[in-house]
Amino acid sequence: MLEETIGRWEKGKHDLSAARAMFREEIYYPAAFLSHQAAEKALTALLIEKRRELPPKPHNLASRYLDAANGIPAENYDADKTERLLKAAERVHKWVTSAFEKRS
Repeated sequence: MLEETIGRWEKGKHDLSAARAMFREEIYYPAAFLSHQAAEKALTALLIEKRRELPPKPHNLASRYLDAANGIPAENYDADKTERLLKAAERVHKWVTSAFEKRS
């Protein structure tokens, strides 16, 4: 596995773990943000490993800014919405883990 892959993959796993911890503590905005980061890092790691090159850096930070988030970002997330985002990130990580195992 490439060094660039390993770094992103490991950081993504840590982000997912932190998202779970925040969700358990009912701190939804950071849990939602970390869920997104975890999924993004996992997919980026897989892309790097498959293509053997760094992808471009597209960023969509709309939910983090008041003028783009339709209100205060921290107030846009409740338990249900955050749980859906966390579960989606977990599915992404499971799928990427499976893809890495197939490559071995």
